[in-house]
Amino acid sequence: MERYRPLRYVWSVLLAATLCFIPVVSANAVKGELPTKNITSPFEQIEAHLNNTGPVFSTKYTAPSSHLGKAEHTVKAVQIGNLLISEGDIVVGRAPDPELMHSQGLVISYESGLWPNAIMYYEITSDYTASQAVKIRESMDALEAVTSLRFVSRTTESDYISIFKGSGCWSYIGRIGGEQQLSLADGCLSTSTIQHEIYHAAGVQHEQSRPDRDQYVRILEENIQDGQEGNFEIRTNSDPVGDYDYESIMHYYKNAFSKNGQPTIERLDNPDLPLGGDILTATDISAIATLYPIAGSLKWTGPQTLASVGSPALSSNGNIYTIGSNALISLDSSGNTQFQVAMNGAGTSASPVVNYDGNIFVGSTDNYMNAFSSSGALLWRAQVDGNISGSVALDENLNLFFAAQNTVYSYNKDGSQNWRFNTSGEVNGSPAVNSSENILVGTSASILYSLSSTGSVIWQASTVGAVTNTPTINSDNTIFVATANGYLQKFSSSGQEIWRVNLGVTIQSSPVIGQNGVVYIGTNNGLYAISASGSITWHNSTIGTITGSPAIASDQTIYVGSASNNTFYALNSDGT
Repeated sequence: MERYRPLRYVWSVLLAATLCFIPVVSANAVKGELPTKNITSPFEQIEAHLNNTGPVFSTKYTAPSSHLGKAEHTVKAVQIGNLLISEGDIVVGRAPDPELMHSQGLVISYESGLWPNAIMYYEITSDYTASQAVKIRESMDALEAVTSLRFVSRTTESDYISIFKGSGCWSYIGRIGGEQQLSLADGCLSTSTIQHEIYHAAGVQHEQSRPDRDQYVRILEENIQDGQEGNFEIRTNSDPVGDYDYESIMHYYKNAFSKNGQPTIERLDNPDLPLGGDILTATDISAIATLYPIAGSLKWTGPQTLASVGSPALSSNGNIYTIGSNALISLDSSGNTQFQVAMNGAGTSASPVVNYDGNIFVGSTDNYMNAFSSSGALLWRAQVDGNISGSVALDENLNLFFAAQNTVYSYNKDGSQNWRFNTSGEVNGSPAVNSSENILVGTSASILYSLSSTGSVIWQASTVGAVTNTPTINSDNTIFVATANGYLQKFSSSGQEIWRVNLGVTIQSSPVIGQNGVVYIGTNNGLYAISASGSITWHNSTIGTITGSPAIASDQTIYVGSASNNTFYALNSDGT
């Protein structure tokens, strides 16, 4: 029975040139013969075959990990036939050269062992009967139905899995490049065993080796077969993700490698409960979602009080600042709340802004500009003549520019005023500063102003409708302006209109520029992407009304809040 939990464990490193090996012995074998009971777990096959152990080898190697840096680790392996097997079913070398465990068991970075676009090319050899080949493909189809993995029959692809009828059940860990074999003998053709080996080929490791496993299970060493103690060692060169999954198909069962029929591994919370399983759990499925996220899929959501209005701000350390329930809220990159600071009971429709010092600035409806430290402490408050509905713009000297009704203000970062400028029509958005330190503002009177750093007018241009948001400046100083009546306009740095596109829907937020000049704009009907030439690239209407601009991280993840359902979204860059 499936139980829904947070994301389960996925190794942060992959073993390249390494095999996951589950030997299968024939029914006529005398030594290591499979028991007559019905076998449901892949790990029960391991126990039956590995009674015939050989010498134990141990070697150290330096493992470069994408999360942990370089660290020295020890691998213990038992020689069985011509294989050196660690953890009971992972081949780390081949006899008679145990010294090659280091080179044959190299650890590669997380990303390089994954299959691009979650597509696993494969071929099924002619060793199998037609019904056996169908069984393998049906197991793949079952994975495709619940994960992002896609299995495509190989034509000329150079990296692929060759599924053949070898001497047991084993697989390489992750993508190693070129042809990589995956063995499924006659005794390995249950759905769970096929999926277990495919999971290894996709990059998923064993559950009971995660570094925090002693918080969840107890190893009963007195019951372990002599020479098999190394099968229960913890892998320190890995990061656990999510809750420990007792029922995963990647977990040992209770009596694995037992010498006396007693448990060798048991749960701390309830030793009587079983371990391991023969059916994918919901968290097994989530493991693949962690390694191979679906384009446009939801990464996480914060509390419902977040991002109902305004746009989030990203700091250099990855923290996210947003407004909810009349408070400034700080989240880490995983969505955990760092702090929540009330704004003296005052609300805001503005978005917070972070300067190079890590300080946060946000205006409030009680006619004050507020400055907070990176830890949430109030630094200063400055009163102005009206409601501050937009956000702060900063120049290279960390001077602040913002607007309150029909006045543009310039303040020093310590809270002292530099100058003010009165506009025709109200400024409901925020000023923007270009590379020449000119300040751009749009007004409800359908005027776009360009002001100097001292507050004088350089030029002004007419817009199609009222501007209720912030102009966006490209790296070449061209300007994008969205109007309340649904137009997006592009202007030159001297104020000449270059193009306009009519989205036909109310726009309350400002455009944001991504890679290749693509412009992202939130509307009352979801998120649009506009090409650099002014054509609509894609439209995602499922988010609903967007009143704030999206924020784009360095990996092109799009963070955006919805006013329709008070949910904070993290999307991939293609909007699907």
